[in-house]
Amino acid sequence: MDFDRIARKIRMELILSCLMAAPSIKLLPLTLALFPVGLGWNFAYVAGSTLLADRLSPKERAKTQGFTDLLLNLCSGASQIGSGMVYAAGGFGIMALTAAAMAVAAAAGLCSSISLKMSP
Repeated sequence: MDFDRIARKIRMELILSCLMAAPSIKLLPLTLALFPVGLGWNFAYVAGSTLLADRLSPKERAKTQGFTDLLLNLCSGASQIGSGMVYAAGGFGIMALTAAAMAVAAAAGLCSSISLKMSP
């Protein structure tokens, strides 16, 4: 399976969903914007877990996956606290645009690291 191609599509879907959510203040548009965010999150989580499991030996798989799940949940909790502070300071639109900017920055960083690995 071509994980790079799938990861690029998931990143673009997350970025577009965050941008779609920014101007949404009514229930239906907001639901339509946030559903793909959750879907993309789950796709990324499953793809990352699969990629990790494929790279590890059976002996180290459980310990490493448990540790990565711990880190993921700690980061998720920290991001929820941060998003609550951004929401309190500027509202939902600012929070969604901040999330989109962070997704773009992460995608740009990942793309630059991939291009550095591919250069001779």
